[in-house]
Amino acid sequence: MKYKIYIPPKIYCFPEIKLFYSRCLIPFSSQSKDLNLIKKMNEIYYRSTFMLEPKIYYNSFYLDQLTEEIIPIQFKDIKKMTIFISTLGKIFDDFLQNLLNENRIFEAVVADAWGSESIEALNWHFDKYLKAKSLMRGTRRFSPGYGNVDITVNKFIVQNLFDIGEFSVFESGEIYPKKTTICFVGWYI
Repeated sequence: MKYKIYIPPKIYCFPEIKLFYSRCLIPFSSQSKDLNLIKKMNEIYYRSTFMLEPKIYYNSFYLDQLTEEIIPIQFKDIKKMTIFISTLGKIFDDFLQNLLNENRIFEAVVADAWGSESIEALNWHFDKYLKAKSLMRGTRRFSPGYGNVDITVNKFIVQNLFDIGEFSVFESGEIYPKKTTICFVGWYI
């Protein structure tokens, strides 16, 4: 399959600290109350930044090239859609698994939360990058699992529209490596 690859600077994967704390259910305004906890969380944040191999695969399609199950209802007036697959890479998954294998549950949970915010930061960056590069007006970013697009379409997208061997997709639509997402941006031509 034909697709483009974008390898971003890792800094675009670093989540805002207040979003990271929020994902861990710690209000940012109260962060200074438990200095030991904050120190542990900041150490995990720092270590996580070294566990990244961010990469984005993307391609644009006219709507008649796609099946109806993939097209969000919210994109009814678009003519073209860019699909991108973003990942933090296998090293991050291995990092999480090693923490679990060592029974370091707290660190694993916090690193997993960091990874979730990190992939969101990467998607936000790439969405802005696409829109700045394009001469067209785009829609909001959308992912399978919301609205009328079932998450199980992830398997069809990875296997049929991209055919990328580094990803495995389960029947449930979950993708491996774990911190991998699929996003859409519609274009008004």
